[in-house]
Amino acid sequence: REQVAWCLGNIAGDSAALRDTVLNAGAMQPLLQNIVEPANDSLFGNCVWACSNFCRGKPVPNLNHVTPAVPVLAEIAKGNNADAK
Repeated sequence: REQVAWCLGNIAGDSAALRDTVLNAGAMQPLLQNIVEPANDSLFGNCVWACSNFCRGKPVPNLNHVTPAVPVLAEIAKGNNADAK
């Protein structure tokens, strides 16, 4: 799972077109599941990094794809996740 998150993050970070392809394939929900319930700290970190690549770029991603990430990322930003260091 960790290598998949790393790979998808790299693909999504390469260009907006590839990011959109990853998002259109439905990669956000499984990624968020691995952030909410990570198997280990390394998986958590890779998934958060990949999620950041899913949510950035110009043109901006379709909000329908990235909106589910907002509450998950907000919890991390608030420091309510024991895995966030």
